[in-house]
Amino acid sequence: MNRNPPGDEDKDIQTPSQFLEILRAAISIRTRTIPQTHTYLHQNGHEVAPRVAILYSGGLDCSVIAWLIHTLLPPDEPIDLINVAFENPRTLHTLKVPKEEIYNVCPDRITGRAGWQELQILSKESNRHWRFIEVF
Repeated sequence: MNRNPPGDEDKDIQTPSQFLEILRAAISIRTRTIPQTHTYLHQNGHEVAPRVAILYSGGLDCSVIAWLIHTLLPPDEPIDLINVAFENPRTLHTLKVPKEEIYNVCPDRITGRAGWQELQILSKESNRHWRFIEVF
């Protein structure tokens, strides 16, 4: 039985790291050019307002982008993760969920929350503040 996919022996193992570096460079250009316009005042001084918001479903693509942005921004700067959930009448009917809870069972809300928790765990040492914003 063939255990390797066809053409696997010719695979360039540098391609994933090169792709990641190109993506990181592109994101770096965009994040460095966003001006810091204001701060929020709190009792203990000030909190920097987020300059970056990511439309965040918790999927692989937005999670990788969120992580790359995390590596580029100062650790005291918060990052907003904007999560949109859409009402699905079939889900409401199938799961017998009360109407006020329907957004909590949407797949993008579930994966978004799980991805947000994972980002918090992975970035714990930096004390990054990830703001998870739920949009209905």
